[in-house]
Amino acid sequence: MRPPWQARAAAGRTGRGRGPSAITTHHATTERPQSAHTRRAYAADWQAFSGWCAAAGQPALPATPDAVAGHLASLAGRLGPSGLRRRLAAIADRHRRAGQPWDPAQPLIRATLRDLVARQVTPVRPAAALGEAALRPLLARCGDDLAGRRDRALFLLVQATALRRAALVALDREQLRFTAAGMVVETAQGALELARAPDSDRCPVRALEAWLRQARIDYVWSRDEVVRVNLES
Repeated sequence: MRPPWQARAAAGRTGRGRGPSAITTHHATTERPQSAHTRRAYAADWQAFSGWCAAAGQPALPATPDAVAGHLASLAGRLGPSGLRRRLAAIADRHRRAGQPWDPAQPLIRATLRDLVARQVTPVRPAAALGEAALRPLLARCGDDLAGRRDRALFLLVQATALRRAALVALDREQLRFTAAGMVVETAQGALELARAPDSDRCPVRALEAWLRQARIDYVWSRDEVVRVNLES
């Protein structure tokens, strides 16, 4: 059986005289501000897509449905569902910012994405937990200076969440939300909730919050509503 980006290729064309793309004009009337993390991620995704288009002899801007579907298909086995959706969001964002036609409901693209997600293109392997025996010497090497407090907080966070190195490095402050009960960490795989531990010396929530305060980095704290704690002034 042919994959949907080939079998449904006709769905991306609407007749002669209108070019190879059936993408219709769609501009968002309002745009939510993007975090620095999102901007960096979208820039990297767009660079990957435009490079693929150049190698395939396809225009990247504006892109045809066939090109977008083909690019998504080329990522099978390399990106999971969240990565595929982010790549598509980055392509859509670049078109809208450039004033180019973009239809988020284009049948060929949606069918390709649905097929790839249904097949769970990249099974997530559980990361090995950072055990107590390995954690103790790491914490012992952390000094009392700002860098040491940061490293201690990150080591405790890794033990509590089993985040992989790439996910840990990619974390930005906008993905952290502190509450009276603990902390929520927004990752590509979903939200992780951590409670404040009774032992303050081994609590990743308290360690991260203390480091952010000492480094004078503003962060989000919420009780009934989200409040940004600004420490830069």
